[in-house]
Amino acid sequence: MSLTDVTARNAKAKGKPYKLADGQGLYLYVTAVGSRFWRFDYRFEGKRKTLSIGPYPEVTLADARTKLAAARK
Repeated sequence: MSLTDVTARNAKAKGKPYKLADGQGLYLYVTAVGSRFWRFDYRFEGKRKTLSIGPYPEVTLADARTKLAAARK
């Protein structure tokens, strides 16, 4: 299921950090204090890597998906 802008906007802090998945490794990381960041998980040479795309709402969902496509190339 794809993430929507409304879901990203309404993401609030909980007791610990959590992820809201969008697909293809892209997710919104919500910290315990409520900060939200776009991240992309991938594997390179068998090791898990994480690319930070930027903070939400400065980087919108559409921008994050565009940057994800560029990073996957």
